[in-house]
Amino acid sequence: MRGPAECRLGGAPLLWFNATMRSLLLLALVACAHEEPPARALELVGFQQDGAEDVLLNENLVFYFSADLDPVSVTPSSARVLDQGGRMVDGALRAEGNRLVFEPELAVRASLRDGGFVPGGAYRVELTGFPVISGLRSRDGLVLESGFSSRFEVVDDDGERGLFLDPSPQTAAGLYLASSEVGVSAPIVLECAEPLDPRSILAERFELRYAGEEGVLAEVPLVPSLVQNTMAGGARLELRAVEAPDSLVPRPMEPGSYLLWVNPGITDLGGQPVASTWAVTQTPARLDVALRPEETGNRSLRIDFLDPTLGSPEELSGYDGALVWDGSGALRVGFHTAAGDGTAGVVDLRSGVLPLDLHAVRLSLDAEESVTITPRPEAVVLRSQTELRIDGALVRRAHGAQLERGDDEAWADWYGRRRGVAELAELERPGGPGLHTWLTEQAGREWTALVAGGDLIVDGDVRIDGPLLLAAGGRIRVGGRIEASEVWTVGPGGGSRILPPARPAELELVAPRNNPLVGPLRLGHMSAPLRPTGEPIRWRSAAVGSIGGAGRVHVRYLGERDRPNGAPERIGPVDDAALLDRCEALRLIFEVELEPSPTWEPPMVDFVEVRWTEETPR
Repeated sequence: MRGPAECRLGGAPLLWFNATMRSLLLLALVACAHEEPPARALELVGFQQDGAEDVLLNENLVFYFSADLDPVSVTPSSARVLDQGGRMVDGALRAEGNRLVFEPELAVRASLRDGGFVPGGAYRVELTGFPVISGLRSRDGLVLESGFSSRFEVVDDDGERGLFLDPSPQTAAGLYLASSEVGVSAPIVLECAEPLDPRSILAERFELRYAGEEGVLAEVPLVPSLVQNTMAGGARLELRAVEAPDSLVPRPMEPGSYLLWVNPGITDLGGQPVASTWAVTQTPARLDVALRPEETGNRSLRIDFLDPTLGSPEELSGYDGALVWDGSGALRVGFHTAAGDGTAGVVDLRSGVLPLDLHAVRLSLDAEESVTITPRPEAVVLRSQTELRIDGALVRRAHGAQLERGDDEAWADWYGRRRGVAELAELERPGGPGLHTWLTEQAGREWTALVAGGDLIVDGDVRIDGPLLLAAGGRIRVGGRIEASEVWTVGPGGGSRILPPARPAELELVAPRNNPLVGPLRLGHMSAPLRPTGEPIRWRSAAVGSIGGAGRVHVRYLGERDRPNGAPERIGPVDDAALLDRCEALRLIFEVELEPSPTWEPPMVDFVEVRWTEETPR
């Protein structure tokens, strides 16, 4: 039997731990004592913008780690940049060796509000690490040792540093024509090798003239759009001919020769002047506009949602509310966090004690019902994820006797008496908090708030002995009567029978981070009538450009035929515009439907282009 200190090799007995072996083992242990222990976790070494108050609009956020990152681990759940409302900032995350880089999306509109960072914005970054296994990790599989959070702020004006990092501080690249041959319905495209300052892209910077017969140069109004603006790919401008200088409705150009001037004023991100590449010749660029084979006899009209007057105020039946058509360049969903979580389900208001904060999926007060809110010193908030409709009478008495309105007291008398003892709210100052946050802050004050994720409709009577807030992700439609000490609105719309007249509150409707819907949300919107020629038209088709999301987008078409006396005859709506032959006008009906789901990704409509055949080409 072999003892514990003995083994055999080739049948010969050996003794373990003899003097020689013990010496070698001791030397190895001493050597190991001077080596670094193997890493057990990925470490964040530093964050370049940690706590900064002067981050620029196009400044990359940079994180440094103790080892190279596994690019596969860089996901929206392991690394994210959030704004004050908790929404993810538009931009690109990428791993570069032991660095994590976030590149914010650059703005393309002059307001600078459509980029990843906005002037004066406050943001936070969140990195996920141990114990979450889906956190950031190194190429060796080491997980980030712990989660990390930090805040920073973006500059709010053109101070000493400006608003942007300039990729070419010494000089600026030039604007050049992508092509000197343009289709009658196509835009004129200008490109630049570097990004441009969107604030400098104005209509007066461009001048287009049609070289007609007898040498007469007729000016063609243009609307410029910065459709691409990136640090790596540079800028791309589209110039579209419009009906009039103050119009945003595009129109086809006449075939023939045109002259294009680019006037001074366009700048790069560092404020350096950007000129056209043909400016050195001191002559305009010549364009040839032709009716391309695919455009023969065809015309098109593109709706880019830049003109809010192209949206109709007409109410559509069968929807929970209206989509937002505010001139931002997209038709979008206005649902917001303050609309609540819908835990109360579908609520038909009845007499009785109402909770301080009611979260309904759908909330209504029938025409034959009258509900009086119990006097109390706290705020009462009635929320609906979809439509909120008041057809009956909603009354709230003041908690204090000196503020209460008498049964037979005229509103004007009570209003003058209350103004002497009650302090008015200050909600007109810009930069106010989100509506959801503000409602939380007002919990101890005697406010009444009606908040809808879709439309807020008051066709009955609302009488409040105190301040009233009306908020809607769609439209506020008041056909009934409202009387209160003060009335504030968040969202478009209103009514003529509101005392005192409603004032818009500077409170932001913040979109939710996760999908809170308990039931489906169906939103719609109709355009104003589109009359490209004023004559009966052979409508052909329509192309819809929508930005992906977790919902459904549907566009239908409503034709209008003029009658000699009276309202136009309506045809449709139909799913195919080609079915509306010989209609002078066309309306677009947009529908977006969202369902409960794990994520909140509402779609938006970016553009619609309707096409028709001109039987006698111009």
